[in-house]
Amino acid sequence: MIESIQQECYINYAIKKKDPSICNELNSQTKESCLAKLGMFFQDITLCKSVKDPRFKDECFYNISVSKADYTLCKEIMRYEEKKYLCYTEIAKRKKDPSICAEIIEEGSTFYKDQCINGATIAKQDPTLCAKF
Repeated sequence: MIESIQQECYINYAIKKKDPSICNELNSQTKESCLAKLGMFFQDITLCKSVKDPRFKDECFYNISVSKADYTLCKEIMRYEEKKYLCYTEIAKRKKDPSICAEIIEEGSTFYKDQCINGATIAKQDPTLCAKF
């Protein structure tokens, strides 16, 4: 418990100082988490790219993509396909633009693509789009 409080303290200090090098004071896994949190907090894609752990890297890109409503960043999510699909879906719903769902192209992703189109269609409140299913 004390260790996690200490780690959280370093992360918060790094955010306050806007200094990712403070993350170097942490063990490797927590360092990765620290860099990802800074990337998300400052919306800094460069910090996301510096993260080696795919879990934290994907989370960093997901959060920035959705926050900026920039679906082009979703393609940077490499390890967790479902997270990538959710990224496209959230942005398609926010922008009320089902055409974003066309980015979901991987084999076996039809269910996710349909969910994306459905979500964007509901957000857009345009029943004519239902014909795309």
